[in-house]
Amino acid sequence: MSLQEVTPDRTLDVRGQVCPYPTVEMLKILNTMAEGELLEVVSDYMPSRYTIPQLCEQQRFPWEIVEDEGDQFRVLVKKEAASRALRSE
Repeated sequence: MSLQEVTPDRTLDVRGQVCPYPTVEMLKILNTMAEGELLEVVSDYMPSRYTIPQLCEQQRFPWEIVEDEGDQFRVLVKKEAASRALRSE
C-alpha cells in the first residue's frame, strides 16, 4: 500500500527553515510518535529534498515524496518499530 493512501497522524511544516532544522525537528517529532504512525513533512528547503530521504533510509523508515511542486515538497514518513534508535543531536 502506498503511504499516500493513509491520512498522516501529524504534520511538520518547516517551510522557511534551513539546515539542520528540518531534519532535527523531524527526528524530534518521530521520537514522540507511536509505531505505525505517519508523519507528513512540508518543506521548501531544497537540500532537505535529499537529506530527509537519506535520514529515513538510515533509520529504515518507509518514506515517500508525495508532492514535489519545484518550490516546495511533501514527504510522508512512517515510524516503524524495527527502525534504529533515533538521535536528534
